[in-house]
Amino acid sequence: MDAFNIKEAIAGNYSGSGRGLYPTIQPFEYDEIVKFTLSPKGFLHYVQATFSVIDRSPMHSECGYMRIFPDLKVEFLVSQPTGISEIAQGVAVVKESGSIELELDSTISYTSSAKRVTRSIRRFCFDTWGMRYEMDMATEDVDLTLHLSAVLSRGGKET
Repeated sequence: MDAFNIKEAIAGNYSGSGRGLYPTIQPFEYDEIVKFTLSPKGFLHYVQATFSVIDRSPMHSECGYMRIFPDLKVEFLVSQPTGISEIAQGVAVVKESGSIELELDSTISYTSSAKRVTRSIRRFCFDTWGMRYEMDMATEDVDLTLHLSAVLSRGGKET
């Protein structure tokens, strides 16, 4: 599978639920919608939002761009309204099953008022039914540890 086919396979709407945990907070659950849109210029536009499972109130959102190159290197640029921006890089791996796996290690930038996140690693798995992901996070006070995980079905609600 080449870079263009990988981008076409990733493009789409996803929805489902996830779980958050971290040593400094109480575990929580959330509903999520994600949209990857393939641009005519060859990059994927990314929009994400999470909502409380209790009352559907907004919890988090982010947006950005994913670029996948012919050598299957991946760049994922993500901006969050909390003042955090990530520049994540890694590679796309196509498994025998046809699933696509990405592991992206981030360099973090943040505004003066943002929480001091120092590193994140995002792992995605895309296949015909949807997307699974995990995100590890490190802060100035906590070493890299699992923070989020979710299972989202393809063809979900619009963001």
